[in-house]
Amino acid sequence: MAFSSSLMAQPSFRPLIDSSAACNPSRGHFFIVEEMPSPIRPLDETAKRLTQNVRFADKDQDADKQIYVQCLVNCKGDAGDYQLTKCSDDLFDVGSQIIDILRNDGIKWNPGKQRGRTVDVFIIFEISVRKGKFEIIGPVY
Repeated sequence: MAFSSSLMAQPSFRPLIDSSAACNPSRGHFFIVEEMPSPIRPLDETAKRLTQNVRFADKDQDADKQIYVQCLVNCKGDAGDYQLTKCSDDLFDVGSQIIDILRNDGIKWNPGKQRGRTVDVFIIFEISVRKGKFEIIGPVY
């Protein structure tokens, strides 16, 4: 059975860099839970903040690409350890600005649940970049 090239191109999770985001680092974290984390405020509001604050180089103004961002949503609904998991080289500066904005004014989440208790969960969400505007789709994983 052959794998689709689009399937193989999907972003994958990266190791946790900053364990201070976790509620209990020694207990570990999940990738899939019975109830996945969900954003408290609409992701459209965060996308608007990105559109207002991210600065593009002239050559990137007409970009039509996707950037994938990973974070850990802890048992309290706080997100941390933001990392780029997939970003084209020409939009790396844009991706870095996105990470900075999310770290400083991140998305507040309803925490994920496993067996009735809140737990730390890794998620990946897609940020679509189209002609200087952003749309957040996710979490996708």
